[in-house]
Amino acid sequence: MSTPITKTTNGLENGPRYFRSFVSYEMPFRPDEPVEGFAETEGLKSFYRVYFAADDRVHQFDKLLMVRAEKEGRAVELSEKEAPGSAVYFEVDRDRETGEVSVGKRLKYPETEHIVEFVAGQADSSGRVCQTVVFKREIAFSDTYDYWPTGRLRLRTTIKTKHPPQATY
Repeated sequence: MSTPITKTTNGLENGPRYFRSFVSYEMPFRPDEPVEGFAETEGLKSFYRVYFAADDRVHQFDKLLMVRAEKEGRAVELSEKEAPGSAVYFEVDRDRETGEVSVGKRLKYPETEHIVEFVAGQADSSGRVCQTVVFKREIAFSDTYDYWPTGRLRLRTTIKTKHPPQATY
């Protein structure tokens, strides 16, 4: 069973929008290079998830990283032939006692949006087998912003991960 990523820390009702970058280091961060939706983040090593309020101000700005969570991969036989080189995703099934990972149900990339860890791989030249590893989508940092009634920034709260990721793909 996969662990969900917290969708928002500030109770905003509208969903996130996704971006490839941001414009400058001024506060609040200004996202740049929007993508159509979460599905368009497939293959990115990092990207930004931004929540806006009804007044279109940035209220939460998260940098997300794709981090390889294990050194050794595993070969998985595919139930249906895939195009060689195509990306394949699965749920993580973790043994409750040992913590050992096994490959769970097949997923499409958009289904990974609200889970922290998943298994990903690429179909080999036969299209019948893929070499997979566990990935975690980590929050490198998360900024939340509060504004004065005049629209000026009143408060910035930043949460950073304690340990930088060891390896990204």
